[in-house]
Amino acid sequence: MRTDEDVMSVLGHLISLSNREPDMVADWVKESNFPSILASHTLRDDAPAENIFRALVSLYVLGYGQKKRKADAAEAVSILHSFDTLMPELLKRMEVILKGNLTQLPITQIIQFIAILKRLNVTLDANFTTLLVKAIEANIGSLSTPADVITVLRNVNLDKGILMEQVLAKASELVPVMSTGELASIIKFLSDNGRRSMTLLPPLANALAKSFDPLTVNQILTVSYAAANLNFRDAALMRRLSEEIQMSVSSFTSWRDMMDLMGSLNRLGIGDIPMWKCMVHWMKRNIENAPPKSLSLCLTYCGMANVSSKELRQIGDRVAARLAPTANESPIHWMNAVYAMTLLQSLRPKIAEQMLRKEFVDEIMNIKDIGKGSQLLYKLKIAQINASTKYDIRGYAGAMLNKEDIVGEDVKVEEVSRVKQSKRGNNEFNNMLLFLASQNHLSKPMLTDDCILVDAFAEMNGDGRFVSVKDWNKWMREKHVRKGNRRLAFIYVAYNHTLRDTARGREDKLRPTGDIAMDIRHLKAQGFTPSPFVTDRKRSFDDEPSTMSVLSTKTSFTPKTDGLVAMAKRHTELMVLADRMIYRIRRWQHLDGFTEQQIISVKEMMRPQPALIEVSAPLVIFGDVHGQLDDLLRFISIVGAPPDTKLLFLGDYVDRCKQSLEVVMLLFCYKIRYPNMIDLLRGNHECAKMNRYYGFYEELRRKRSSYMWKKFQECFNELPLCALVGDRMLCMHGGISPHIRSWDNLKNLPKPRTAKDCDHGIPLDLMWSDPTNDACCKWQYNKVRNASWMFGDETIKDFCKKLELDLIVRAHEVVPEGHQFFANQRLVTVFSAPFYCGIEKNRASVMKVSKKLEVSFVSLQPLFNTSMLTMAQKKELAEQAMAKSPNPVPHPPKSDLLKGLLTVTVPDVPKEPSSVISTSDSSGMYTSTTTSGSTSVKAAAVSGIAPKSEAAKSSSTALATTSAVSSSTVPSTGSARTENDSKSKSSCSVVTV
Repeated sequence: MRTDEDVMSVLGHLISLSNREPDMVADWVKESNFPSILASHTLRDDAPAENIFRALVSLYVLGYGQKKRKADAAEAVSILHSFDTLMPELLKRMEVILKGNLTQLPITQIIQFIAILKRLNVTLDANFTTLLVKAIEANIGSLSTPADVITVLRNVNLDKGILMEQVLAKASELVPVMSTGELASIIKFLSDNGRRSMTLLPPLANALAKSFDPLTVNQILTVSYAAANLNFRDAALMRRLSEEIQMSVSSFTSWRDMMDLMGSLNRLGIGDIPMWKCMVHWMKRNIENAPPKSLSLCLTYCGMANVSSKELRQIGDRVAARLAPTANESPIHWMNAVYAMTLLQSLRPKIAEQMLRKEFVDEIMNIKDIGKGSQLLYKLKIAQINASTKYDIRGYAGAMLNKEDIVGEDVKVEEVSRVKQSKRGNNEFNNMLLFLASQNHLSKPMLTDDCILVDAFAEMNGDGRFVSVKDWNKWMREKHVRKGNRRLAFIYVAYNHTLRDTARGREDKLRPTGDIAMDIRHLKAQGFTPSPFVTDRKRSFDDEPSTMSVLSTKTSFTPKTDGLVAMAKRHTELMVLADRMIYRIRRWQHLDGFTEQQIISVKEMMRPQPALIEVSAPLVIFGDVHGQLDDLLRFISIVGAPPDTKLLFLGDYVDRCKQSLEVVMLLFCYKIRYPNMIDLLRGNHECAKMNRYYGFYEELRRKRSSYMWKKFQECFNELPLCALVGDRMLCMHGGISPHIRSWDNLKNLPKPRTAKDCDHGIPLDLMWSDPTNDACCKWQYNKVRNASWMFGDETIKDFCKKLELDLIVRAHEVVPEGHQFFANQRLVTVFSAPFYCGIEKNRASVMKVSKKLEVSFVSLQPLFNTSMLTMAQKKELAEQAMAKSPNPVPHPPKSDLLKGLLTVTVPDVPKEPSSVISTSDSSGMYTSTTTSGSTSVKAAAVSGIAPKSEAAKSSSTALATTSAVSSSTVPSTGSARTENDSKSKSSCSVVTV
């Protein structure tokens, strides 16, 4: 070990071995005198700062970071014992280097160095600390990534205002390239440090609102709490939070998380009906394991949001059943829950009669930890329960408290002041104020929350027994009152004009001062208009249906009398869920944010169909897709999607590529939303024995679970096997069968629901058989696939004549041009996966069938398919492309890729007889003209597509080529087609994009 690099290499090997063989590493360090060798290479005067930094990091990894782990304590100490004298020397050497040149170490290494020292609990002297801060200030311009900025914010003490502003300014520059998690981390830091930066918060919120990445549960909690703590109410951010909560509410597993989320949303004043409805359904699902405190607070938050739903009103008995066993242990939580249920109109008289008697109330009041303010408040709540439910309690033994039971309480302002100065602190003071404010306003529900304290002040009339405006101003200046609550208080009172003292024209009117005044001016400039916390009318989920509502599929509907109404309601909710999935897949190409149960519920909405279905034209027929979502979306953007365009898929949606789940869910969702505009046939890869080994099973196990794979097999078993288009075209995945002798064989065909059913007979042939170019072949065993049959031209013609068909359409086979005719164009193979598996450089085609049964083809060039990559690989590929490009150009939206009038001329081909064949499809969208010397194609009549400029046309590369198929017409008449007909007409055009 003569060079520094050798020493560093050995140190790296020690780190890798220490995790597996700590004893062996410790023995070797002691016997080899390695600490002295490391010291000689790192402590000499000309030692690079990089080596010292690597040594410090290595020592931390070797054991300093594991000292607190009991399992590894002995090994860590034994390894580090030999380095005890080296660590202080390394720190001193680092200090000398930084004094000589503050920019000698990159800022990223300085930050890591500080983070390590923080984890090691190493105490540095004031001079070294000042030196590190200066080093960061000197290198602040080299912060290049959001991760570096976040590391600085987390590990460096930024009490000094100048350095803080510099770091935050750098963060604002990096906002456009931050991920969702990085944006949430910055917002959390601002919240934890009480910094409401008006220059940084708006761009952070705007970027988070526009980000395509879904928010995780922790990120939702972080952002909502931070926004509430900073009292930052950005409209776009609030909408994004509402959408993400609806998408991810089923992912919540903890009542504590749900309680914190509801509390933050209440502080922000977000009252979005669909969002609250989703959370109510979450409560309904998980009420059996709810802690008493969390359940009571969640119900209280629902009441504070003034939301009401039939489902929530139906769980009163379940709440009582959950809390009744713990009523004696936690009577306060029971009281809060009953009070919240009263506000939500979900309290049954029977529960009130049993649990709200004087004996129970006395038990609450006798709890030692309850002060007088809380006692008064709970008495007030009971009176409000009595007034709100309008129970006639007279005549009952042990009647509940009346209004007169508490109105007689005479509490003076002096007593309130004494309570404030007692050991109980601010909560008792707040409760006393709430009681004072509500004595004569029992008809208005009062809730225990910071913002309701504001409402208490607003109800005071200044008659000597209540707190005056001077007391209000004094409270606003108290240090224990959060700045956000002070701001919230003033906004509520000032904007809604409910403070009665000011309405009477008193001299000591309420005025904002200092920071609050500045914040109010800023909010006015933004056009901020808050709404009162308590509205005149309770909002109901049933009053305002919304397409944004996404319900968890675990919600169980148990209708008693109106079962059809409940069934229709569930159906509507799943329709909305399908819409959301279509939007997510087409825009973001993934299903993150949807739970496994939601996906399964959508799948189960697929209605069973017979083995043979009848489809009307016009429509577009797709061949194999095989998980190539990118190419499927490219085709859909060209030919259209339901409900505008009818689609027929011939099977093989899964396997081979990485996005089979997204492909099959997109098609299933379209089928659920528009059942008459899309049909899905079953291919051989929709059988369990195939997709178990060719990619679909592993993809689902990686993304979701193997249980979901089993549920998908149940759905695949119900897919039809063949389709009849316009009584003249028979479509299937594989091919024809020698067992089909009449239409009855297909109409009465049972669907294969087991692996054994798929291995023989007509179902096997419809999914596996292949045509061959051997004209003499009739039926021979398919040795290529080791299953089913191969058939030739004569067999195809005989089959068409027997069933009176004009064309057989199938998939199942890779063809170079994306489509290929057989048997004098009586059978066509359509394959819709270009660049198949990243190996075959084939084109892909879809077949358009007009109302008159004229066919045309739209083809895609073989481009590299990113559906074959995982999300991490896609991100890495994009970063590499951006790094190679000197001036990266933003990728245009997909809708812009098709803009322009495509006119491309293909080089001349050998001349044929001077005949001109002009063909078109019935829609007029594509027209191809075949002349003796060249072939051209013109895309026209496409709504919303504007022609390119001449300059753009001349500079762009050829995006489209075309070749006309001198082929036969599929006539619209009912008679079978003859060969003479095929020679006299041509209505098959090809457009390649």
